[in-house]
Amino acid sequence: LGWHNHSSIMTGDLSVTLWQEEWFFMQTPLFNSLNIAFVSAMLGLGTSLLALELQRQSRRYLPDYVWLMAILLPQLSMVYGWQVMHTGITGSYHSAWIIVSHLPFTFAYSYLVLRGPFQSINRHYELVAASFAYTYWQRWWRVRFMLLRPALLSAFALAFSVSIAQYIPTLMIGAGRVTTITTEAVAVASGNQQGITAVYILVQALLPFIAFLVATVLAQRLRGSFDAQHH
Repeated sequence: LGWHNHSSIMTGDLSVTLWQEEWFFMQTPLFNSLNIAFVSAMLGLGTSLLALELQRQSRRYLPDYVWLMAILLPQLSMVYGWQVMHTGITGSYHSAWIIVSHLPFTFAYSYLVLRGPFQSINRHYELVAASFAYTYWQRWWRVRFMLLRPALLSAFALAFSVSIAQYIPTLMIGAGRVTTITTEAVAVASGNQQGITAVYILVQALLPFIAFLVATVLAQRLRGSFDAQHH
């Protein structure tokens, strides 16, 4: 479970010693959480951009609830179906399957954040780029993508945080063999050592905070550099 009895540490003690001793048990769950969250957030971001671009090209936009099924449907029932399917396909349990189980959620939240900014980009920017003989992909990368960078950072931070918080998919698809900060926090919380529980909860809360902080700082720098270039 990533924790053990500390006779020398009183309940609720959050001293440096407690953090140092608990770090040995926290390294693997922390690495798994960062790895799974980063990859699933990037995949969710990429697939949501692909879905938006395909709809823009076809000029046919599906209702939002089609893309947001992972948010709207009961998670336990949905993940149980995935577990049955996963067991039938393969008996292996590793991080790749956890990433796949997180993808519907990271996709849904990324789509929710990106839909408005993506559709509100003025087409005239791309028409001007086309007049300079830019190809389709050059226009997409140098115009649309550049204008979307602040929204992409926000979407990534949200998708990353959503992946960090996933408990049911991680536990059921991984069968408890792939530990993350969230699964360990729940496991530790069932014990009676409040100090160790607090450590895991603080780390779990700190990861999304750092993601949003970095996204905010980078977005502000991007806006600042954009304003400086156009004044």
